[in-house]
Amino acid sequence: MDTLVRGLSLLFSTYSPLYNTMALFQWLLFRKVGRIVLLGGLVTIECGLEWKLQNPIVPCLILFGLFLLGFTLQRLWSWSTRHYTLSLLTFYPLHPWLRKCIYKKTGYFPTGDLYEVHVTDSRLQSIAKKTGKKTREFLQEIVRCTKADSQHVTEKYLVLGRPFAIIGVTYTDSFGRVGYRSVRHRLQQVCYDDWIPRLGQRLLFPGKQWWGFVWIN
Repeated sequence: MDTLVRGLSLLFSTYSPLYNTMALFQWLLFRKVGRIVLLGGLVTIECGLEWKLQNPIVPCLILFGLFLLGFTLQRLWSWSTRHYTLSLLTFYPLHPWLRKCIYKKTGYFPTGDLYEVHVTDSRLQSIAKKTGKKTREFLQEIVRCTKADSQHVTEKYLVLGRPFAIIGVTYTDSFGRVGYRSVRHRLQQVCYDDWIPRLGQRLLFPGKQWWGFVWIN
């Protein structure tokens, strides 16, 4: 599973050069507004092809194949990363080829094993449904889960006895701060700063403010 996720991270990681392309696929296929745009775009393209070409079926099949490939890869990515999701956070391994991309975004060149952490939106919504949004119970549960997940993963990776880096990009400042407070006696935070959102993040999570951090052992 690690090998599969590392390979797919070259497409879907926030640090991947192809992230914006794959996020656009996700937006077009899984967001209501995106589907409307996709339908309108496909109709426009088909009409244009029919006007220019006598037999537009081949280009249409190529377009269909591209979207089918994007859909399949995204579903595979979602399925595989579920195996790395805890009570709230998802920690998954990154491909070592992304080191230079991480350096460009954070100014720190990580060594050892690489892991990326994200808040899992479905788990966040599940907690909100149980406790009510923006209630005291909601905040307490978020803090509890963030601490527990960060501690669990830190212990898991430290046991391996190898150097590692946990790279995080979250759209709420408190996740990174709370998570690090719970593991700062075991890990070192070498980067914590505002994150300029990429196009894909703006599409999938509009209006969010982002922070990025790197923890190392």
